[in-house]
Amino acid sequence: MVRLFAILLLCAPGGADDALVKSLQGRWTGARYTEGNGDNQGGAQKIELVFKDNALVCTKESGAAVGSATFVILPDGKSIDATGTGGGYQNKTYFGILKVEGDKLWWCCSGTAGKNQKRPDSFVANAGGAQYLLVLTRAKP
Repeated sequence: MVRLFAILLLCAPGGADDALVKSLQGRWTGARYTEGNGDNQGGAQKIELVFKDNALVCTKESGAAVGSATFVILPDGKSIDATGTGGGYQNKTYFGILKVEGDKLWWCCSGTAGKNQKRPDSFVANAGGAQYLLVLTRAKP
C-alpha cells in the first residue's frame, strides 16, 4: 500500500501551479495601490515582497514589516490565496488573482478577509470594493 501511494505521488502531474510558484521565488519590488490600475503613482505605497517556497514576506520601502503569509496557487494558474502568518493578518485568507509576464508581476487581492469577500476579476483596485493591486518587478540579484 505504501509503495502504491509513493508511485501515485511520483506520477502525479506537477501542474502549472508548480511552475508558477517556482517563477515567483525571490525578491520583487514595486507598489501597492488602493485604487486604479497602477498607472497613477499618486497614493501608491512602495513595497518589497520576498517569496520563498510557499511563503512570502512584505515590507515597506522603509524596511518596516507589512506582513507575512503562506500562499497557494489554485489549479487554474491565475488565482492565489494568501493566508496571514502573523500580527493582525494571522489566519486570515485573502483571495486574489495574479499574472506574471517576464519580470513583471500583477497581483490583485481582496483587502478584507471574511465570509463576504470576493476574488477580484480584473487587475484594478477598487477602493469601494476594498481591493489592493500590487505591481511588482523582479529585483536584480
